[in-house]
Amino acid sequence: MKRPPEPTTADLAKWKRLVRLAADAVAKPEAPAGDLASAAASAKRAIVLGLLSRENACVRLVVAAKAFAEGGQRHRRDNAAPLLALSEAVGAQLTALQNPEPTRPPRKDIFG
Repeated sequence: MKRPPEPTTADLAKWKRLVRLAADAVAKPEAPAGDLASAAASAKRAIVLGLLSRENACVRLVVAAKAFAEGGQRHRRDNAAPLLALSEAVGAQLTALQNPEPTRPPRKDIFG
C-alpha cells in the first residue's frame, strides 16, 4: 500500500480555515454562509489528512459544510451538531499534526 501524500502548509491552512468557518457557522446558523461554501470548495482540492476515503473526517466535513451552506434555516438547525463534531475532529487532527508526540532519542549504544 502506498503512503498517502503529506499535506503542505497551504493545504493545512485551507483545512484550518474550513474548521474555523464551520464552527462560526454553527454558532450563527442564520447568518449567510457563503464563506463556508467557498472554504469547503477550496479544502476539497487540498490534500486530506490521512487516507482518502468516504469515512475520512476531512471528506465528511467538506460534504457537510457544503450541504450546510446550501441548506435552509431548518436544515442548518438540524445539521449543526454533526457539522460541529466533524469540525472538532478535523481540528484535533490538525493539532496532532502540529504537536507530534515526542519520540524517544536514539540509543547511544547502537547509534553512537
